[in-house]
Amino acid sequence: MLISEKQTIKVMLINPPRTLFEGSQDFGVHFPIGLLSIAAMIENICEVKIFDSFINNFEINKTKNITIYGTPFKKIKEEIAKFHPNIAG
Repeated sequence: MLISEKQTIKVMLINPPRTLFEGSQDFGVHFPIGLLSIAAMIENICEVKIFDSFINNFEINKTKNITIYGTPFKKIKEEIAKFHPNIAG
């Protein structure tokens, strides 16, 4: 789909959940500076939304061998559908 000059391009930047496998080392939670840098570079040419799975709907989901820290993927998909971006990543 071509985007006309009158349309607003919508970009959603996502800080995804972290998956920790049994026996692996813990991870550090860091400020998503990379996403913020990208958002700062494009904010004047499009509408930008940052979704941080460590802030929005944070959950810890454990199964036998893995633990997932962050927003469940189903909720991330719902947020993407609500915002309806041209680009998500």
